[in-house]
Amino acid sequence: MTLIYITFLSLLGALLALDLLFLNRGSHAIGVAKALRQTAMWFCVAVAFNVGVFFLYDNHVAGLGGRTPAAIEPGQPPVVAAAAADPRPHDALIPENGREAAVMFFQGYLLEFMLSLDNMMVIAMIMTFFRVPAQFQHRVLFWGILGAVVLRGLLIAAGAALVSRFDWILYVFGAFLVYSSIKLLRAGEEEAPDLDKNVVVRAARRLLNVTKDYHGSAFFVRFNGALAATPMLLVLLCVEFADVIFAVDSIPAIFGTTLDPFLVLTSNCFAILGLRSLYFAVAALTSKFRYLKYSMIAILAFIGVKMLLPILDEFEATRAIGLPTHLSPYASLATIGALMLVGLVASFTSGSQEQSNGTAEAANTPAKRAANGVETTDAPTAPPLARAQEIKPDAAITESPMTERTHG
Repeated sequence: MTLIYITFLSLLGALLALDLLFLNRGSHAIGVAKALRQTAMWFCVAVAFNVGVFFLYDNHVAGLGGRTPAAIEPGQPPVVAAAAADPRPHDALIPENGREAAVMFFQGYLLEFMLSLDNMMVIAMIMTFFRVPAQFQHRVLFWGILGAVVLRGLLIAAGAALVSRFDWILYVFGAFLVYSSIKLLRAGEEEAPDLDKNVVVRAARRLLNVTKDYHGSAFFVRFNGALAATPMLLVLLCVEFADVIFAVDSIPAIFGTTLDPFLVLTSNCFAILGLRSLYFAVAALTSKFRYLKYSMIAILAFIGVKMLLPILDEFEATRAIGLPTHLSPYASLATIGALMLVGLVASFTSGSQEQSNGTAEAANTPAKRAANGVETTDAPTAPPLARAQEIKPDAAITESPMTERTHG
């Protein structure tokens, strides 16, 4: 079993090296078209790996696949033997064969992909706040993703250890996801945060010399023989902190799709691999994903309820009426995919309608009426305040060799 993890981590390292050394070598801005192509490429890589998952689990390579029942020793009393043979409440989340494993992997991948869209919007806000030049953003994202892989690996290992030892922890995860979905639904539109007050940024500024300006894509520079951090390091710390916050929902949710630690780890990592290219696509299309938040809330609630359902087996009334308490991997995948699709369709449909309304309003402006020979005394429409305050990162940053000691 250890060998299969070593092989996967080696493959992951090779893919990260491919991304850094070949696909996005050097400092350059990544356009939307290239970002979408690379996102599609990483999706195809994940699908190809899922084919491998099917064959690995179908042939039980390195002990993968199959539910291991509790041992029944000879001579045990009938009650003890029956309890040992009785499957655990969440055994349906462990794949028996290659088909179930592939479905569970894809569930986890889609779930992480969906949650990552919201994460990318937060990262876009971080980049805008710190006015990171477009040509340096991909470097921050690469190291941010590398840190996310390490962090998720540690959290998944801890989660798997808890689940294997305490069955009831899954009910805690399920209740937490339901609570999170309700909290997100009740929360209104949040204003852009003041990251200067962020605890991580304030701590970094207290402990480190931080330069006033960017120095290329460097995280550290030397000035008068002393090591100083650049604002790029603050951006990286904020990105990692954001991933920690999102992992609070992400890790319990992924255990709601499968309890197999290899599937949990691999589906997470492959979803994270495509985040860098996904960011450049999402950052340009943020306004078009307005309803994805509600899809994400619905998915979190669905997984939470799914994790809580087996507890109904403890009640005689539930067993008497034959209420289903276990959802198949296929039904779960169909539900997650449908909720995700509804959010995407609603977002783009709404965007198209707003664009049509905007075109109609533009055709009725004083300038347009004057061009058509219609007299008007209306004053010219003032440009929106938001447009006047639009941040232009590339023009806002100038490099300087000066550094200063900051005291957040």
